[in-house]
Amino acid sequence: MTTVKAPAAGLAFFYLATLGLVSLLVAGGVAGLPIRQSLEPGMAFNDQFDTARVALHHAETSLRIANEATSTPLRDDQIASAEQAVAESLRLRPLNPFAWHDLALVRYMGDDLQGAVEAYDRSLALGPYEETLALARIDLGIALWDALDETQRNVVRNQIVWLQPVASDSLAVLARSSTLHHAVITSSLAVQQTVP
Repeated sequence: MTTVKAPAAGLAFFYLATLGLVSLLVAGGVAGLPIRQSLEPGMAFNDQFDTARVALHHAETSLRIANEATSTPLRDDQIASAEQAVAESLRLRPLNPFAWHDLALVRYMGDDLQGAVEAYDRSLALGPYEETLALARIDLGIALWDALDETQRNVVRNQIVWLQPVASDSLAVLARSSTLHHAVITSSLAVQQTVP
């Protein structure tokens, strides 16, 4: 069995988005505990939004651990933990494009490409122009490239063209992460420049 790593920028997005709660969750010892119990005493939940957000952070932490895992059992356990946490987040906030993106990433890392594409499409439908999610979504779209149909590939290309004016440096870094990333990003931008 080959180990599927997260796409190049797929988890980089989470490093920036989760700095505050990640240290809390890791320090709180989330492994095996329900999310509410893993928080330090005195941390109050205001509503379902907080619970969904913490579940999503738990999932992202598990994905980072799975991505760096050197043993298959640890990796599989972390992917399963991430999937449970994302499911909880989506149960509470089913219209959250970030949670759907995380589900796509979990499924991709678990070798469920069809499920990853379905969750990826849902994320795009719910938040097509979420700038903070765009680079990670482009990265995952390119990682899923062979599983996408031509319409879905065009969506990835359009996201690249849309993001280029505000994140050209980030796209350049992403383009250097693999031959496929380079080909998709440069060809998307070349086609965009030739259209009058």
